[in-house]
Amino acid sequence: MQDETDESGNRADLAGQLQALVDTIVDGVIVIDDTGTIRRFNPASERLFGHNAEDVIGRNVRMLMPSPFQEEHDGYIRRYLKTGEQRIIGIGREVVGQRKDGSTFPMKLSVGETHRNGQRYFVGVVHDVTESKEQIAALKAAQQVASAREQQIEALARNLPGPLFQRVLHPDGSITFPYVSEGLGRIFGVDPQSVKADVANLVAAIDPEDRPGWFDAVRHSAETMTAFDYQMRFTGADGTVRWMHAVAQPRPGDDGVVIWDGVAFDVTDQRMAEEQLAHAQKMEAVGQLTGGIAHDFNNLLTVIIGNLELLEARLDSGDKMRKYVDQAQEAADLGAELTHGLLAFARRQPLEPRAIDLNDMVSGLTGLLRRTLGENIQISTVLAAALRQTMADPGQVENAIINLAVNARDAMPDGGVLTIETANAELVDDDAAKIFDIEPGRYVVLSITDTGTGMPQDVATRAFDPFFTTKEVGAGTGLGLSMVYGFAKQSGGHARIYSEIGHGTTVSLYLPQVADAGAAEEERETVEESPMGRGETILVVEDDPRVRLLTTTRLEQLGYTVQEATDGPDALTQLEQAVHVDLLFTDIVMPGGMTGDELARRAAEIQPDIKVLFTSGYAEAAMHGNGNLANGAGLLRKPYKLADLAQKVRASLDT
Repeated sequence: MQDETDESGNRADLAGQLQALVDTIVDGVIVIDDTGTIRRFNPASERLFGHNAEDVIGRNVRMLMPSPFQEEHDGYIRRYLKTGEQRIIGIGREVVGQRKDGSTFPMKLSVGETHRNGQRYFVGVVHDVTESKEQIAALKAAQQVASAREQQIEALARNLPGPLFQRVLHPDGSITFPYVSEGLGRIFGVDPQSVKADVANLVAAIDPEDRPGWFDAVRHSAETMTAFDYQMRFTGADGTVRWMHAVAQPRPGDDGVVIWDGVAFDVTDQRMAEEQLAHAQKMEAVGQLTGGIAHDFNNLLTVIIGNLELLEARLDSGDKMRKYVDQAQEAADLGAELTHGLLAFARRQPLEPRAIDLNDMVSGLTGLLRRTLGENIQISTVLAAALRQTMADPGQVENAIINLAVNARDAMPDGGVLTIETANAELVDDDAAKIFDIEPGRYVVLSITDTGTGMPQDVATRAFDPFFTTKEVGAGTGLGLSMVYGFAKQSGGHARIYSEIGHGTTVSLYLPQVADAGAAEEERETVEESPMGRGETILVVEDDPRVRLLTTTRLEQLGYTVQEATDGPDALTQLEQAVHVDLLFTDIVMPGGMTGDELARRAAEIQPDIKVLFTSGYAEAAMHGNGNLANGAGLLRKPYKLADLAQKVRASLDT
């Protein structure tokens, strides 16, 4: 099956190459059926005869000939179909063609026969043999010996998007290049004359990893007499690396040689786009996996942290067991930080975006960064005038800045300069395509640049992958940059990294501009310590029985009346039974097909004055496209402590 697929693909590739050849050669190619009706008319034929293809296709080929060649042509076809006698077909002859304006010209006509799907077709190749006095004069003046045909080929070679070449494999296994067009130097930075002189100059320009494959492809093409088709990286004289796609058709030559006539194309942009697409798909797949794991683990952490708090409340301050509870609580908190990092990368973390001014935020963090990074790191800020506001979670932006600054410090062990820059940017379609995976539009750009050691391309490509780190074991989780990447993508933006060995690294965050935003909101108010309930009724909707039991126990301790539901339909049944509920406290992702967001809308239809508080390890189902909270409801992230639960519930009821 694979062989059939490969054969089909090769036929398709060959058909495409032949079509490209027909469309670009300087000779006219005309295909007719056995009635003389024109079926194909290539661009060169249009130039020769002055007719557009759409004007002649479907008409008899006689229209392209003056009398008496029209009558002779009809007689040739009838005689050939009846007797098989060949006068032009397979032989060729010089005839006269007639242009659209009525003028005539001599032409060499070669005709071949082919069959497809039971239908007979004749393929005519028309070559204008009109003598060009201007070309002859130019050739004599320049003392050139090349024919007009050769000049046309050279002109074609100069204008093609890639170099033409002729390669010869000799019986002793050596390879030579009798002809290489100037495009090799213009596009790939390799001197074509040096390649003609010694094939080693070409081989040296091929990436070492691609050389064995190039030799294998040459040998396979020669042994099977099938098309040579290979992609490889080329390094020019200036060190620039580009991808070349070379295709060529082999033919036997004299003395046992094999000759390829081929063309090469620059496919660097295409390869980069394919690699970026593959990387984006990989990141999405890993994000889905990590997001699901982190969500389930957060449920477990909620139970662990909650029960540790309940146990701690029952121990005296001098109890020897308290230190073990404290150690377990500390480990659970570290686990919560780890899952938060996973959710950030997976773009499943709940965000609380506001309109913010990045200039103000950078200015406010500069003092903290100076203390954090140390005296040997100089901090420079380049803040754009009239910077537009962006809609983002300020806490996540601060974390991203600090994270990137700490990474930059680690890349400058002997000190250096950290530059934080802001700018407005508008990405049009072409820009967005180059950056890839970002929508065209207006953005605020935050760039952090260090003068550190930099990183090689293979490391920079993987820098945003979760758990990828170049630090020693135990020196980091490998989630720092992946969290930044996930936050930027979830906010409707993008993250880019550019690095050069010995010159440093720049990480740029693209965050959407806010068209007409007011001033950024003030800092959050100080959280109260476990405010108590006043007997209000709370309906807890949670499918995990352990989390539901723990939440019910905590809320009752805080002074609330609690009703329980296992899922959305169960909660709606209770609400429809005239059970008055002051607050709906619901998980977002639940089995049964009803999300917490949908439940909240249905509950408001039954009890319009009901308040809503969401909880989740991630809030994907209750978020709009970029992670905004639905319907203005509050959100309590799992895992949470008693003080967080008390504050969020009280705030939701008092809103």
